[in-house]
Amino acid sequence: MTKFFKSFLAVSGLVFATSSQAAYALTYLQNYTGYITTLSIHNTKEQCEKAKENFQKEFEGQYDTKQMVYKCVDIANGAI
Repeated sequence: MTKFFKSFLAVSGLVFATSSQAAYALTYLQNYTGYITTLSIHNTKEQCEKAKENFQKEFEGQYDTKQMVYKCVDIANGAI
């Protein structure tokens, strides 16, 4: 199995296991590799947005922010 496929299965399992309890997943996209990683799961969009702000602040000035994309994705409606 490729690393990407293993990551996809892990994220998919996490989403299905928590989708009945949570509504938003904070995801991270590395533009240059195309990998999407789930960082955390939240019950509300507000919680997810706060976590997003915290991740962005933590790495501010350390990396090229054009290569780092954080997004809250609604998983309650089956978006993932």
